[in-house]
Amino acid sequence: LVRRITLKSILTMFVGFPFGYMIDGLMFIIPATSAIVLRFVYLLFGIVFQGFGVRIIVGSDLMLPAPDELSHTISQIYNKKLSNVKIISDAVYVVIAIGVDLIFTGRLSTVGVGTVLSVLLVGRFVGWFGKLLPWVRMEPFWSISKKEE
Repeated sequence: LVRRITLKSILTMFVGFPFGYMIDGLMFIIPATSAIVLRFVYLLFGIVFQGFGVRIIVGSDLMLPAPDELSHTISQIYNKKLSNVKIISDAVYVVIAIGVDLIFTGRLSTVGVGTVLSVLLVGRFVGWFGKLLPWVRMEPFWSISKKEE
C-alpha cells in the first residue's frame, strides 16, 4: 500500500511471534475459570487493554502486529479514523475466519461471543483513548538524530 518497503514494514511481520508468546504466557498465568462473570471481566479488561495498547503504539510510531499495522496504514493513506478502520478490518478478519472454519470443519467452532465483542469494541477503545490521550505522540527512536541527544 505504501509502495516502499522499510525496515519497520519488514520487522512488523515478526512482531506477531513475541505477541503470541506473551498471550500464551498470560493464558498460563491466569487460571482458566468457569465462572462466567470472571470470564467476562477478563474479556472486558483485555479489550480495553488492547485498545489502549494499539493507541500507545500508534502514537509512538512503533511496530504493531501485522493486522493492526495494516489498519493503521489504511487509515493514514485514506485519511480515515483508525478506530473505524480497525472495526471494519477486524470484522473482515472474523468473516474470513468463519469461512475457513466452515470450509475445513463444516461447523462454526472458532468464533464466539468474545470475538464478536472484540470486533465491536477494540476499535472504539482505540478511538476513545485517542481522544482521551491526544498528547501521546513520540518521535520514533530510529529517527532521533545525534544532535537531539
